[in-house]
Amino acid sequence: MGDHCQSNFSTPFTFAGINQQILSAKNLQMMECQTITVFEKIGGMDVVNAAVDFFYKKVMANEKIKGLFKCSNMMEQLGKQKAFLA
Repeated sequence: MGDHCQSNFSTPFTFAGINQQILSAKNLQMMECQTITVFEKIGGMDVVNAAVDFFYKKVMANEKIKGLFKCSNMMEQLGKQKAFLA
């Protein structure tokens, strides 16, 4: 018995040390990833524009509710709705 059973590592092995290395690697990986917003996930402004245009096209085709907008500037209305959702 003696020195021939000694570890070749310069620092002792600990689970705490391994966990710290894993956490450091994960933190670095998370910092490298870009954060994607919900707005970007749904498709951004292109999807908002399409959804609002589709919605108001349906509204204006509905005889029961289109009268609510008869005095409205629809281009302005669509613009405001798109800005609100974006």
